[in-house]
Amino acid sequence: MKDKMKILSVTDQENLRGFIKDLINRCHGEIKLIEAISGEEGIDIAKEEHPEIIFMDIGLHGLSGVDAARKIKEVLPDVKIVMLTMYLCNSSPVGI
Repeated sequence: MKDKMKILSVTDQENLRGFIKDLINRCHGEIKLIEAISGEEGIDIAKEEHPEIIFMDIGLHGLSGVDAARKIKEVLPDVKIVMLTMYLCNSSPVGI
């Protein structure tokens, strides 16, 4: 029996965490979702769990998502990291 794919979500934003959880729940149990709320916690969990994919919030408090991603890639060079961010304003940073 094949193990479930592991996805790590690292964000301190409750609404982004909920969005990721809802998205993963649509996979009907084929994915194990692991959550962290800080860059430091994300690094520790990634080292322990060896996820295949990480959804990383760029704007974490404390250690940034960018710095956490760099540290994770040092020990897990094959992990895929999707960088995410949320802007709470009326305009997009790319002008869309």
